[in-house]
Amino acid sequence: MSLSEDIKKPLNIVFLLLAIAGIVLSVFFYYNGRKTKSIAYYINEPSSLIYDSHNSSSAIKVIEKDSTAIRDNVYLLTGVIWNNGDIPVNTEDVRQTIVLNLESAKKILDFKIVRQTDPTVANFNLSRKDSHALNLSWKYFDPGYALKFQIIYTGTDNPAFNLNGKILDIKEFAKKAESRGPQSWIMLLCAPIALLFFIYTMIGAYKAQKEFKLKVNEHNSKSLRAYVLTFNILIVVFLAFGFIAFGFALFYLYVIYSTTIPFS
Repeated sequence: MSLSEDIKKPLNIVFLLLAIAGIVLSVFFYYNGRKTKSIAYYINEPSSLIYDSHNSSSAIKVIEKDSTAIRDNVYLLTGVIWNNGDIPVNTEDVRQTIVLNLESAKKILDFKIVRQTDPTVANFNLSRKDSHALNLSWKYFDPGYALKFQIIYTGTDNPAFNLNGKILDIKEFAKKAESRGPQSWIMLLCAPIALLFFIYTMIGAYKAQKEFKLKVNEHNSKSLRAYVLTFNILIVVFLAFGFIAFGFALFYLYVIYSTTIPFS
């Protein structure tokens, strides 16, 4: 049986797409099943303005512990840091201390851990490094453990927050966005539309294929047979790409909806 005759059969197209789906799912389950070490963080942006130095009443003053008057805007930044991997991050894995850095803040006035997972076990602790950075330490940082913190500082509503440091087997810290933003709803809408378009294209391709087959049998033209073969190859390629795109859309939705921010 020739390649042309094989490709003409819709059942073979279905089997080809199922094979591609099997490969994609195998890759997905392989990477999804691997044990990973990872630390993620989420920052509520922009920071909340708690004192406007330009519009506040002259009768209201904000002072520091040493009674120095604050003449800049004061902001409150909140965020969450958590172990979103499958492996504990032990203290001996820390190669460089984890630092919460507010690069463009003028000065950190106050800070504290608002909530943390199992405080007696995790024992997360924040300590001042300098005027715009804090050190983070812990006793146990198991998978799913998290801390929610707040920092009061002077400067702007965008202090350019960074989480720095080095931990064994972690290349970089993952900054998470709001887990269910507008992009997830767009993708949620596009996924079924893509599936319907995929099914519609398969039905249309099958009908067109039958018509081409009748014309080939009627005219018995080599050039027409070559045209039909080219058409079938393009249809298979198009359907394959469409199927893969649909699969990645579902995978994106899985990542979005399976990622939850602790204490949110």
